[in-house]
Amino acid sequence: MRRINVLQAIRYLIDGGTDDQFNEINVGDRLRNTDIVSEDIQIINIRVWKQLTRSEIQSLQLTNHIDDNSTLKNGLFAAYAEYMQQRKYIKIHTIKLYQYIWYTLLNNNREFYAQIKLHIDDVVIIKEEEESYAIIRAIFMHKYNDRLIYAFIWIDWLKNIERTDALLGCPIYERQGESDTRWYHIYPISILNDIPKVHFVHACCSSCSEDSHDNNNIQYFKNNFFYKIV
Repeated sequence: MRRINVLQAIRYLIDGGTDDQFNEINVGDRLRNTDIVSEDIQIINIRVWKQLTRSEIQSLQLTNHIDDNSTLKNGLFAAYAEYMQQRKYIKIHTIKLYQYIWYTLLNNNREFYAQIKLHIDDVVIIKEEEESYAIIRAIFMHKYNDRLIYAFIWIDWLKNIERTDALLGCPIYERQGESDTRWYHIYPISILNDIPKVHFVHACCSSCSEDSHDNNNIQYFKNNFFYKIV
Protein backbone atom coordinates (compact mmCIF):
# COMPACT_ATOMS: atom_id res chain seq x y z
CA MET A 1 0.00 0.00 0.00
CA ARG A 2 2.82 2.40 0.86
CA ARG A 3 4.46 1.68 -2.51
CA ILE A 4 1.17 2.38 -4.30
CA ASN A 5 0.79 5.68 -2.46
CA VAL A 6 4.32 6.71 -3.46
CA LEU A 7 3.64 5.85 -7.10
CA GLN A 8 0.37 7.78 -6.98
CA ALA A 9 2.17 10.78 -5.49
CA ILE A 10 4.82 10.70 -8.22
CA ARG A 11 2.15 10.46 -10.91
CA TYR A 12 0.26 13.35 -9.28
CA LEU A 13 3.36 15.56 -9.40
CA ILE A 14 4.16 14.62 -13.00
CA ASP A 15 0.59 15.47 -14.02
CA GLY A 16 0.99 18.96 -12.57
CA GLY A 17 0.01 18.55 -8.94
CA THR A 18 1.76 20.47 -6.19
CA ASP A 19 3.02 19.73 -2.72
CA ASP A 20 2.72 22.59 -0.23
CA GLN A 21 5.99 21.53 1.38
CA PHE A 22 7.93 22.82 -1.61
CA ASN A 23 8.17 26.09 -3.54
CA GLU A 24 9.50 24.26 -6.60
CA ILE A 25 8.96 20.84 -8.11
CA ASN A 26 11.84 19.18 -9.93
CA VAL A 27 10.71 16.14 -11.94
CA GLY A 28 13.38 14.94 -14.36
CA ASP A 29 14.38 17.96 -16.43
CA ARG A 30 11.26 19.89 -15.44
CA LEU A 31 11.51 22.83 -13.08
CA ARG A 32 8.11 24.21 -12.20
CA ASN A 33 7.73 27.28 -10.03
CA THR A 34 4.72 27.11 -7.74
CA ASP A 35 4.89 30.59 -6.22
CA ILE A 36 3.79 32.56 -9.30
CA VAL A 37 0.63 34.63 -8.95
CA SER A 38 -1.78 36.55 -11.17
CA GLU A 39 -3.77 39.69 -10.47
CA ASP A 40 -6.73 37.81 -11.98
CA ILE A 41 -8.36 35.52 -9.40
CA GLN A 42 -9.58 33.27 -12.22
CA ILE A 43 -6.00 32.20 -12.99
CA ILE A 44 -4.42 29.67 -10.60
CA ASN A 45 -1.78 26.90 -10.54
CA ILE A 46 0.69 28.79 -12.72
CA ARG A 47 3.65 26.66 -13.84
CA VAL A 48 6.68 27.38 -16.00
CA TRP A 49 9.13 24.99 -17.60
CA LYS A 50 12.62 25.23 -19.10
CA GLN A 51 14.24 28.51 -18.18
CA LEU A 52 16.12 30.00 -21.13
CA THR A 53 19.89 29.89 -21.05
CA ARG A 54 22.05 32.92 -21.80
CA SER A 55 22.78 31.66 -25.32
CA GLU A 56 19.09 31.01 -25.98
CA ILE A 57 18.21 34.52 -24.80
CA GLN A 58 20.80 35.98 -27.16
CA SER A 59 19.71 33.85 -30.13
CA LEU A 60 16.11 35.01 -29.64
CA GLN A 61 17.31 38.63 -29.41
CA LEU A 62 15.84 38.99 -25.94
CA THR A 63 17.24 40.24 -22.63
CA ASN A 64 16.77 39.41 -18.96
CA HIS A 65 17.37 43.01 -17.81
CA ILE A 66 14.66 45.60 -18.39
CA ASP A 67 17.14 48.47 -18.71
CA ASP A 68 18.58 46.84 -21.84
CA ASN A 69 15.39 47.17 -23.88
CA SER A 70 13.04 50.18 -23.89
CA THR A 71 10.18 48.11 -25.33
CA LEU A 72 10.41 45.74 -22.36
CA LYS A 73 10.91 48.48 -19.77
CA ASN A 74 8.10 50.74 -20.95
CA GLY A 75 5.75 47.85 -21.64
CA LEU A 76 6.28 46.27 -18.22
CA PHE A 77 5.60 49.56 -16.45
CA ALA A 78 2.44 50.06 -18.55
CA ALA A 79 1.25 46.50 -17.81
CA TYR A 80 1.59 47.01 -14.05
CA ALA A 81 -0.14 50.39 -14.30
CA GLU A 82 -3.07 49.35 -16.51
CA TYR A 83 -3.81 45.84 -15.26
CA MET A 84 -2.71 46.02 -11.61
CA GLN A 85 -2.98 49.76 -10.85
CA GLN A 86 0.66 49.77 -9.76
CA ARG A 87 2.48 52.90 -10.87
CA LYS A 88 5.51 52.91 -8.62
CA TYR A 89 9.13 52.80 -9.69
CA ILE A 90 10.07 49.19 -10.48
CA LYS A 91 12.80 48.19 -8.03
CA ILE A 92 13.86 44.84 -9.49
CA HIS A 93 15.20 45.15 -13.02
CA THR A 94 15.76 41.49 -13.92
CA ILE A 95 13.35 38.92 -15.32
CA LYS A 96 13.43 35.14 -15.84
CA LEU A 97 12.48 33.80 -19.25
CA TYR A 98 10.98 30.37 -19.96
CA GLN A 99 9.98 28.28 -22.95
CA TYR A 100 6.64 27.09 -21.56
CA ILE A 101 3.89 28.20 -19.22
CA TRP A 102 0.65 26.52 -18.22
CA TYR A 103 -2.07 27.43 -15.78
CA THR A 104 -5.64 26.69 -14.75
CA LEU A 105 -8.35 29.07 -15.91
CA LEU A 106 -11.56 29.30 -13.86
CA ASN A 107 -14.96 30.52 -15.03
CA ASN A 108 -16.96 33.32 -13.42
CA ASN A 109 -18.21 30.89 -10.76
CA ARG A 110 -14.60 30.03 -9.81
CA GLU A 111 -15.03 26.55 -11.29
CA PHE A 112 -12.60 24.80 -13.62
CA TYR A 113 -12.86 26.07 -17.20
CA ALA A 114 -9.65 25.10 -19.01
CA GLN A 115 -6.00 24.21 -18.70
CA ILE A 116 -3.96 26.69 -20.75
CA LYS A 117 -0.58 25.59 -22.12
CA LEU A 118 1.59 28.04 -24.04
CA HIS A 119 5.00 27.99 -25.71
CA ILE A 120 7.25 30.58 -27.31
CA ASP A 121 6.10 31.20 -30.93
CA ASP A 122 2.52 30.09 -30.23
CA VAL A 123 -0.18 32.24 -31.82
CA VAL A 124 -2.83 33.31 -29.33
CA ILE A 125 -6.25 34.93 -29.50
CA ILE A 126 -6.71 38.14 -27.52
CA LYS A 127 -10.27 39.33 -26.99
CA GLU A 128 -10.66 42.95 -25.98
CA GLU A 129 -12.70 45.30 -28.15
CA GLU A 130 -12.50 42.70 -30.92
CA GLU A 131 -10.75 39.39 -31.55
CA SER A 132 -7.08 39.89 -32.37
CA TYR A 133 -4.07 37.62 -32.84
CA ALA A 134 -0.50 37.77 -31.60
CA ILE A 135 2.67 35.66 -31.56
CA ILE A 136 4.31 34.93 -28.22
CA ARG A 137 7.89 36.14 -28.48
CA ALA A 138 8.77 35.49 -24.83
CA ILE A 139 7.33 34.18 -21.56
CA PHE A 140 8.82 35.68 -18.43
CA MET A 141 8.44 36.14 -14.69
CA HIS A 142 9.08 39.35 -12.76
CA LYS A 143 9.19 39.96 -9.02
CA TYR A 144 7.45 43.24 -8.24
CA ASN A 145 8.00 45.62 -5.34
CA ASP A 146 5.50 43.65 -3.23
CA ARG A 147 7.85 40.62 -3.59
CA LEU A 148 5.22 38.66 -5.50
CA ILE A 149 6.18 36.97 -8.78
CA TYR A 150 3.93 37.73 -11.76
CA ALA A 151 3.81 36.05 -15.17
CA PHE A 152 3.98 38.06 -18.39
CA ILE A 153 4.10 37.50 -22.12
CA TRP A 154 6.05 39.49 -24.69
CA ILE A 155 4.02 39.45 -27.90
CA ASP A 156 4.10 40.73 -31.46
CA TRP A 157 0.65 41.59 -32.77
CA LEU A 158 -0.52 40.20 -36.13
CA LYS A 159 -2.23 42.76 -38.35
CA ASN A 160 -4.67 41.76 -41.06
CA ILE A 161 -3.52 43.59 -44.20
CA GLU A 162 -6.81 42.78 -46.00
CA ARG A 163 -5.17 40.61 -48.64
CA THR A 164 -5.64 36.94 -49.50
CA ASP A 165 -3.06 34.58 -50.94
CA ALA A 166 -4.16 33.71 -54.47
CA LEU A 167 -2.99 30.10 -54.29
CA LEU A 168 -3.94 29.10 -50.74
CA GLY A 169 -6.97 31.33 -50.29
CA CYS A 170 -5.73 32.29 -46.81
CA PRO A 171 -5.76 35.83 -45.39
CA ILE A 172 -2.34 37.46 -44.99
CA TYR A 173 -1.20 39.06 -41.74
CA GLU A 174 1.94 41.03 -40.90
CA ARG A 175 3.90 40.68 -37.68
CA GLN A 176 4.48 43.76 -35.54
CA GLY A 177 8.10 44.91 -35.44
CA GLU A 178 9.80 45.88 -32.20
CA SER A 179 10.10 49.50 -33.33
CA ASP A 180 6.33 49.63 -33.89
CA THR A 181 5.10 51.10 -30.61
CA ARG A 182 1.50 51.78 -31.61
CA TRP A 183 0.56 48.76 -29.47
CA TYR A 184 2.36 47.54 -26.38
CA HIS A 185 4.27 44.26 -26.53
CA ILE A 186 4.18 43.36 -22.81
CA TYR A 187 1.07 42.02 -21.04
CA PRO A 188 0.19 39.90 -17.99
CA ILE A 189 -1.04 36.41 -18.83
CA SER A 190 -4.55 37.47 -17.76
CA ILE A 191 -4.99 38.95 -21.23
CA LEU A 192 -5.17 35.36 -22.50
CA ASN A 193 -8.57 34.18 -21.33
CA ASP A 194 -9.31 31.27 -23.63
CA ILE A 195 -7.78 28.17 -25.21
CA PRO A 196 -5.73 28.98 -28.35
CA LYS A 197 -7.79 27.74 -31.32
CA VAL A 198 -6.08 29.38 -34.28
CA HIS A 199 -3.20 28.45 -36.55
CA PHE A 200 -0.82 30.64 -38.56
CA VAL A 201 2.07 29.64 -40.81
CA HIS A 202 4.98 31.77 -41.92
CA ALA A 203 4.78 32.90 -45.54
CA CYS A 204 8.16 31.38 -46.32
CA CYS A 205 10.26 32.68 -49.19
CA SER A 206 13.59 31.68 -50.76
CA SER A 207 15.56 33.18 -47.85
CA CYS A 208 13.90 30.83 -45.33
CA SER A 209 15.43 27.46 -44.52
CA GLU A 210 14.13 24.20 -43.11
CA ASP A 211 15.43 25.13 -39.65
CA SER A 212 14.64 28.83 -39.47
CA HIS A 213 12.55 31.63 -40.96
CA ASP A 214 13.82 34.87 -42.41
CA ASN A 215 12.74 37.38 -39.75
CA ASN A 216 12.81 40.16 -42.32
CA ASN A 217 9.77 38.53 -43.89
CA ILE A 218 6.97 39.56 -41.54
CA GLN A 219 4.05 37.99 -43.42
CA TYR A 220 2.01 35.05 -42.12
CA PHE A 221 -0.93 33.07 -43.48
CA LYS A 222 -3.95 32.43 -41.27
CA ASN A 223 -4.88 28.80 -41.75
CA ASN A 224 -8.67 28.92 -42.01
CA PHE A 225 -8.74 25.17 -42.58
CA PHE A 226 -7.21 24.39 -39.19
CA TYR A 227 -9.48 22.61 -36.72
CA LYS A 228 -8.56 21.92 -33.11
CA ILE A 229 -10.55 19.65 -30.83
CA VAL A 230 -10.76 21.10 -27.30
